[in-house]
Amino acid sequence: GDEENMRQAALSAKSQAEANDVTVFSIGIKGEYDEQKIKELASKTDYFVLAENAAVLISVFETVAARVAAIAESNYVVGVCTPIVFGSPSLTIRIAVDEADISTTVAYSTESLEGDVAYCDPDLIADPCAGSVCGMGAIPGFECGTCNACGTECWGGQCIFVACNDKECGDDGCGGSCGSCSEGASCENGKCQYPYWKDPTSGLTWQVTPTGETMNWAEAKAHCEGLSLDGGGWHLPTIGELRTLIRGCPGTVAGGACEVTDSCLSSSCWEQGACYSCSVDDGPADGCYWPDEMQGTCSWYWSSSPVEDDGSYAWYVDFYYGYVNYHYYVYVDRHVRCVR
Repeated sequence: GDEENMRQAALSAKSQAEANDVTVFSIGIKGEYDEQKIKELASKTDYFVLAENAAVLISVFETVAARVAAIAESNYVVGVCTPIVFGSPSLTIRIAVDEADISTTVAYSTESLEGDVAYCDPDLIADPCAGSVCGMGAIPGFECGTCNACGTECWGGQCIFVACNDKECGDDGCGGSCGSCSEGASCENGKCQYPYWKDPTSGLTWQVTPTGETMNWAEAKAHCEGLSLDGGGWHLPTIGELRTLIRGCPGTVAGGACEVTDSCLSSSCWEQGACYSCSVDDGPADGCYWPDEMQGTCSWYWSSSPVEDDGSYAWYVDFYYGYVNYHYYVYVDRHVRCVR
């Protein structure tokens, strides 16, 4: 009974929507009524969709959604490459899509133009990403995309898997693995940790984690000779070998001023100024005077070298002070690190 008022209200709503650049579709269900009155509510004739019955409305709305998506994808960003001219330059843009044929003229200012034609290459304008799938394109402000896959970052315009960078083993955080360690090694913080390490400066191979308990000199020698780690072949290091493990203390590193060596083992070879010359807890490995690869207590470690003129003593290195000394009897317990 109020059909005309409702029709006028609908036409008014359509006009307001189109004034705000909104495209209007109308949908009718087949029946005994004037279809023309429904068609005129659509922005264009072919924007009217007729459904057989209410049961197919879902598929009808999907059809409308697909048409709207197609319209959205027909939008363009237009850039202008122009010489600097006087007066009031303008650009006329004409777009023809389906039945629509629209043109508009846009004035633009030349105040900020400097004659830079770096971005006026037609190929660059046609494809500012030029093979890139992420990051910024060749034209300033043009983004080519983002990397959303787990563990990826944009490098050089490509999405690169970086979750395993600086890792050689363990979980990659994305449901995969960065690799596994060979037999005998364990994975710690993405790195394969081996129970032994070959010193490239001396060629000697050392236990990384020493025997946990301290022991006297005789026990230490027997322990290393019986060590089965990686097939055996270990021994308690001589004082010369043990000194090759010292880092950061000039007087006691191998070849330093301290004269205690495998060829000079008497107590007279020891001189305090040369063999006891570094500060406590000042070594390069968290205060310890050994390589970063070493683990264990930073303290005194036995050598297999006895003091030549007094067999009740044996030489040792204190890695906490960086010094070489012998002032402990062989029956005193000290730390043990084996070598081969």
